[in-house]
Amino acid sequence: MTQPAVERYEDGIRIVERPGPDRDSPLVVLVHGVLDSARSLERLFDLLPEFHVLTYDRRGFGRSQFPADGARSLDAHADDLIAVLHGRPSVVVGHSMGGNVAICAARRNPDLIRAASGYEVHAPWLPEWSAETQANVLAIAADTDPKGLGEASYRRVLGDEKWTALPDQDKQRLRAEGLAYQSDLGTGWQTEYAFHQPAVPIVLGCGQRSLDFFVAATQVLASNMPAGYYEIANAKHAAHITHQRDYVGFVHATVDAALAAGR
Repeated sequence: MTQPAVERYEDGIRIVERPGPDRDSPLVVLVHGVLDSARSLERLFDLLPEFHVLTYDRRGFGRSQFPADGARSLDAHADDLIAVLHGRPSVVVGHSMGGNVAICAARRNPDLIRAASGYEVHAPWLPEWSAETQANVLAIAADTDPKGLGEASYRRVLGDEKWTALPDQDKQRLRAEGLAYQSDLGTGWQTEYAFHQPAVPIVLGCGQRSLDFFVAATQVLASNMPAGYYEIANAKHAAHITHQRDYVGFVHATVDAALAAGR
């Protein structure tokens, strides 16, 4: 029988962990992407009753503190991920840039991470990410008003009416995420090394109705690495929210990849 999820803070990072039905339940870690938080992934806990599940707010997002130096590379986020595991072997599933973090962490510590996956990871080094798309990424990373960027981004997601109705402290927190957003985009190129000759089983996921460059780049990465390819029918980028049961299937595919490799 599963136990309730418990929230805690470690070194400024908000962590939410839900034990599995017994001590041998596999540990599955869910990592969120940009302009998101663990809140969206906590909704999947009830659909993963057989696993010990952990998620957390990456630094600068949600309730986790942004580092004092004002910057956080995806490699540094990978170090945070390894730290929250406390030496426990796990399967790690990342959404969007959370997938970059998961795959980087697996490359850095393959003895600890049994398998990793990324749903529509960022791969701006590939030609499938057009020059226009890459230029847009660079423009966002170089924006001189990160808080304004954070507000504008969330206004697009929530709509002006919902944004206006938010409490002031929530608006301030979401505006501040613009800096973490820029940090992620600005260091995405630096994670290319992790997608060459992976040391652990990798699964790459994509939505059938996602943006063309995400679909094409994911297929190329899966072929080149090589890695498993998992498509979610009728889904776009936010499949972890819009197609939760199918996204849970992606989680299971990652666990199955670890088991198939005897890890």
